Amino acid sequence: MIKSQLIYKIFAENKWESAYELVLKIMENVMYLIVQDGLDEWPGEHAVPSMDGIPNDHCIVLTTSRPWKLADERIKNSQIDILLEVEGISNPKEFNEKLLRCLLDETKDLKETVMQFEIFLKRRGLKSISSSPMLNTLVLITWVDNRAESLTGSSVCELYTTVLENLCKKANSQIGYFDRYPPSTVQCFSGTKYVKPNMEHIDSIAKAAFSFLFSNEKESSLVFSDIHLMAYLSENSKAKQFALDSGLLSQRKGKKCTDQTLSFVHKTIQEFLTAFHIHRNADVIDKVISVYLKRNYNSYRDISQVFIVLCGFNISAANKLSTLMNELDVYSDDHSYFQDCILSGYKEAVANKNTPIHLHLSHFVLHNNNAEHLIQIWTLNTSRARFLKVDRFEYTRHVTIRSQDASSADCDGPGPVALPARKDPVPSTLDDKEGVRSSTSCIEFDLSACHNLERLELNGDITVQPHALVGLKKLKYLNLRNDCECEALDLSHFEHIQSIYLHQRVTLLPLSINNYKTLQCITLHTTYDGLDLSLFENLKSIEISINVKVLPKPLLVNNKITHILLRDFDFNSLNKEAIYTCCLLNGADPIQCADYTPVLPSIEHIEFDKVTCSSTWLRSLVSTMLTLDHKVECELYCNITSCDHEEKSRLQGSNMSSCMEDAVSESYTRTTASITTDCNNTCIFDIIGESPGLWETLHGLNINMLGLQFSFSASLGVHHVLSLSQSLASLSQLETLTIYLCVYINIQLPPSLKHLTVYYDALSPSELRHLVNKLCALTHPVECKLEFLCGNKIENRTIIIIQPEEYITIEQELEALEHVEVQRFRIYNRTPNTHISSAAAWSVRDCVVDDDDHVDEISIKYLMHIKENFMFYSYILKWYSECLNRISLQLRINGEQHN
Repeated sequence: MIKSQLIYKIFAENKWESAYELVLKIMENVMYLIVQDGLDEWPGEHAVPSMDGIPNDHCIVLTTSRPWKLADERIKNSQIDILLEVEGISNPKEFNEKLLRCLLDETKDLKETVMQFEIFLKRRGLKSISSSPMLNTLVLITWVDNRAESLTGSSVCELYTTVLENLCKKANSQIGYFDRYPPSTVQCFSGTKYVKPNMEHIDSIAKAAFSFLFSNEKESSLVFSDIHLMAYLSENSKAKQFALDSGLLSQRKGKKCTDQTLSFVHKTIQEFLTAFHIHRNADVIDKVISVYLKRNYNSYRDISQVFIVLCGFNISAANKLSTLMNELDVYSDDHSYFQDCILSGYKEAVANKNTPIHLHLSHFVLHNNNAEHLIQIWTLNTSRARFLKVDRFEYTRHVTIRSQDASSADCDGPGPVALPARKDPVPSTLDDKEGVRSSTSCIEFDLSACHNLERLELNGDITVQPHALVGLKKLKYLNLRNDCECEALDLSHFEHIQSIYLHQRVTLLPLSINNYKTLQCITLHTTYDGLDLSLFENLKSIEISINVKVLPKPLLVNNKITHILLRDFDFNSLNKEAIYTCCLLNGADPIQCADYTPVLPSIEHIEFDKVTCSSTWLRSLVSTMLTLDHKVECELYCNITSCDHEEKSRLQGSNMSSCMEDAVSESYTRTTASITTDCNNTCIFDIIGESPGLWETLHGLNINMLGLQFSFSASLGVHHVLSLSQSLASLSQLETLTIYLCVYINIQLPPSLKHLTVYYDALSPSELRHLVNKLCALTHPVECKLEFLCGNKIENRTIIIIQPEEYITIEQELEALEHVEVQRFRIYNRTPNTHISSAAAWSVRDCVVDDDDHVDEISIKYLMHIKENFMFYSYILKWYSECLNRISLQLRINGEQHN
């Protein structure tokens, strides 16, 4: 090669011999590079080209090849010093940009073209092809050659057929054409030139692809051994070499010959060939795939790409496979994946003009982005639909829910109602389909044939005709939200209903809700007069507004309600209607609960939304919650009137001063918080917006362990210090208090306190001295843990940094006190350039005192009990950018005072 390509072309004939000697002399004395590019295409009898006469100690040989070539047992591991394998494209965008720069003329916008190609890959689910530079390049070239069609929706089958065509051409350039309309030929193969001459090999490889993908041994479904492969290619020994030469298969070298592995160049290629095998052998759906799907949980999701391609190859087989997959998805918790799979399969069948399409789907979620095609699938599945959710179409497109056979239903209401006339913005006519009519301005669903529908969720600009739901005998879940509208809705025919949610724009027929033995959850934001709680035997959750009038019949004894939400109630009203309703919901006699707030023993979650109540009433509720033997959470978004307001309200009509009137108005400050009680008289206040009435709720409660925190940042900015301080001092049973504060506040502590843990965003030396002096004045033993950042917090959420040395003098003063034991005084430095969630963010700089962490055990055990130590971790992760130091101080106050 050196002679023919260099010497003979550069030098005159009479200098060939001397030039050759010069080359040999150079090769003996100078280190040089030999490049063997594309070793897998070497046609010689030997595994590698002959290197006779070339001194190995003066050259570096760089060989490029597909992995399967190096798996040749004639190439020894000892011959390879360094083996590098390309795993994929590190920067797909840059890779595609360089390729397109070679393929497109300068008039094209390169950046825009790259972006369009990325959109194409995302829509087709091909983002993963960057793991194969060859496949990425083939898809890119195919897209460039047919860019307009690809962007508007050519099929996946056509795309991969073009890729297969290019791979076949590489291994065997013989040309052959399919007959135009044979029953065994797929639509996308009809225009190929290189597929038919290799069809025998493709059939064999497709059989292997199918067998591995549906193998019981999942570990060998994508990567397999040569022995396993040849078990499927025994009748076609040349198929393996064809697959390697074309690039369909790749073989990787192992340490031993028996360690060599094979795989398809990309999983999507294996799935494409698997679908082709199913197309040619449809009986495997019953014999193999059905068994595989039943044996492997959620395995129907693993073969979604196979199903989509099969829709382009053989719609009859795809219809059958969709039946199996749908049966398994019916009991799944997440149906969106399978719906997307069916949608893609439908589009693939349409693109390849395959009919008749009878794809099965039982769960439908319609919205703006998928309505066009999903409506077509709905018309094929109205009788088997079990779940329908229509979610917020654009307001230019109205949705109507109707039923043609409502007039024949067994109901007491009027007959069918005519469809309301609506103005179309553009001239159009409704396209009548089975179960649905659609136009550019509206969609009408006819639920007459939906006899198996179990769940209906409507959200948005939707009108439900009064008797549209009468025929849904199997309905279990009804959810009509937001702008969904219906007048005189009849709900009296549901024998299996478990959950009802009705928004305020839905009105009900009188006595429409009755005899619901199976009802578990009911939410009524609408107006309803005559809710009879005694009809419900299995109720677990109830949400109602002030517009719902509850009949004076208490809950049944066997009801185990765990969740109650009340909206817009005023428990301070003179007519006591709200109190009356609340007592009924809690299973109590309204006459007997005048002096206390009852709570069902089974309750776990209480919500008050836009509710007005007094601190006295709420305190009674929390007091009752503390008597239960399990965790109970009460969420508040309400106005809590304080005790001061209750006193002032008695003076209405008298000559109150303006300042007193201001105090009354201030007592209505909106409170947003969560109060959680648990066993052992544990209580947590998680606060977003506080008020004096909220702190008054604490007053005198039988609480043993108390935690106070702020929801958003964990630290609490108390604006009503006096009210909080008075309530804390009144807790005669409080032994453990954990609180996270934004700034230092002067609060009273109850004499019963034994364990105190306080976290501060920042604490100045003067504030620390004031706090420890107050603690040291206690006359009973108390263990204290203080955590704070070294600084002084000021307005606008900023901190003035203070050096930790200024705090050491306080520790020395504490050491001098006989009745105070300093168990820890530890200073931490912040580690530079560390992430806020890093465990190494803080390092111990100095430990003036550091005894055993027995105090930690007490507080941490408590903190784990409440929200899993949330407060501590929130403290540790905050204010990183400002503070460079923090201090952990632990004290034991023995309660023996010395002047």
